[in-house]
Amino acid sequence: MGGDFNCVEDVELDTRAKMGRSTYGNTHGPKLRAAINTMGYVDAHRLVNGPTQSGFTRLSGSIHTRIDRLYTPMTQSRINWQRVGPHPTLFTGKGASDHLPLIGSFEFVGYNEGRVYDIRINGDLLEEEDTQRVLNHLWNGHITADTPDDKLEEAWANAKKAVATYLLWATRQGEDHKTITKA
Repeated sequence: MGGDFNCVEDVELDTRAKMGRSTYGNTHGPKLRAAINTMGYVDAHRLVNGPTQSGFTRLSGSIHTRIDRLYTPMTQSRINWQRVGPHPTLFTGKGASDHLPLIGSFEFVGYNEGRVYDIRINGDLLEEEDTQRVLNHLWNGHITADTPDDKLEEAWANAKKAVATYLLWATRQGEDHKTITKA
């Protein structure tokens, strides 16, 4: 699923004000994030490029944003993403959009009737100090002692999604992103 969503999931990662002059009103960002979580989808850009890569798709005079995104199922996907990101020179010139085109390259994993495809996380990653440091950063970025009780469920869901996305990305970096077939 892809589109120009006119909001971002994470204001800290997906916006950058020029010289501190502007803030980004992200009224619908939490609603979009909740809908994406409910559908079991993940941001394909974060899956392929890691949890902190910017990839701005709209560059304006006061703020850069990543409001154009592709989403993919988190599990049981038959899509092996190769590349996701803005294309800096496509559709430029007279009449060009104020958005950079978002390009996603992928291949379909073979389909066999009656089988379920599942992406597996490399459990060995959990033993690595760098991974533990990143996971702590991700958890602490979503859930803090100041998180209000009425926001804990949403914070927990967002933290789990961020951790899963990172672990899937890290697994993919260490392997050929092999999809395991279950009987």
